Amino acid sequence: MASNTDQIEEPSSHSPAHYISGWEYSTDGKCEKMPSTRKLNVQIKSLPCFKNEGMVWIWPGDEPPMAILPSLQPPPGFQIHAEIVMELPVEHGLLLDNILDLAHAPFTHTSTFAKGWSVPRY
Repeated sequence: MASNTDQIEEPSSHSPAHYISGWEYSTDGKCEKMPSTRKLNVQIKSLPCFKNEGMVWIWPGDEPPMAILPSLQPPPGFQIHAEIVMELPVEHGLLLDNILDLAHAPFTHTSTFAKGWSVPRY
């Protein structure tokens, strides 16, 4: 049976919901609501998360999270060499491996758009 997505309930602020299944978990990882099945003893590992500069950071490590999160702002002297906006009907892995990874551009596209790009030494 198809569900009516217009009627999805907004989860409460303390109980995030998985919008496909409707399952809701408490902040300690215990499943509090399973509308599609009998309630079983289901639990997930709870991870610390933080909002910083408009992003949600999840800490999967065993050690305590970092006290200061890295900034998403560009470092001093940062220069934009090129900006490309396009919609492509391709699998996302192809984009990640080829188009979105501009670090390869100064080495492989030296006679086209990356002509003259310098490679920083770190």
